[in-house]
Amino acid sequence: MSSKLLAKVSSDEVPRLEVQQAMLSMKYWNNNKEWTLEEKFDHIAEAGFTGIFGALPESGEQKLWRNLLERSSFTSGLESFPVSGEQLTSLLEQSSDYPALYINAQVPDVFCVGDNITFR
Repeated sequence: MSSKLLAKVSSDEVPRLEVQQAMLSMKYWNNNKEWTLEEKFDHIAEAGFTGIFGALPESGEQKLWRNLLERSSFTSGLESFPVSGEQLTSLLEQSSDYPALYINAQVPDVFCVGDNITFR
């Protein structure tokens, strides 16, 4: 396993509770018109959240997301629905330098049972 996939924990940091807003739920709050990304971050901050939870931004958008995270002093968590170990490994590698506290990997089809879970 690549060393850049290993988690690093700083013993200097004081534990604290993070309350993150899911980006998926930030659509259509303004008279059925979606807010800009900047407006979403502003509203999340005004509501008292400490971070956001959502998918890894496309590589061309990561600089903007990083700037907004820093400006808002937000933490972030990533959602994922990998269908294979290779897909999860790819996500871990892609996000290795993104400022996420964690990656929440979920089963993509919660109604899938038996051999269908492992053979896709």
